[in-house]
Amino acid sequence: MVFFNTYGPVWISTTLVFILAALGNYASYLIHKKSEQDADWEFDVNYINWAACVIYGYEVVVPVAFYFLLQYFGVTASLVRLWCLWGYSLFIFIPTSVRYSFFSPYPYN
Repeated sequence: MVFFNTYGPVWISTTLVFILAALGNYASYLIHKKSEQDADWEFDVNYINWAACVIYGYEVVVPVAFYFLLQYFGVTASLVRLWCLWGYSLFIFIPTSVRYSFFSPYPYN
């Protein structure tokens, strides 16, 4: 019997959700600081909801679509294996999101 490591995709997606929410708030802080220096800035908790819906939805829906597409073409595929493969492939978005938020090629004039 083959066991799949499903913890990795869950933790990669969760890390990506919190990084995107934190960096979204950081971006709104920078915009607020540049435009309105006197007003108080407040963080937005809804970034976590949006990031969770998008990332977890993307992690669940796309492998299911591939599974049914492969079943349609007559290829035997494991849905759990597709979920693991797709979940681990999301890792590259973590360093990429950090890189493009702190070291953006566009200056914050």
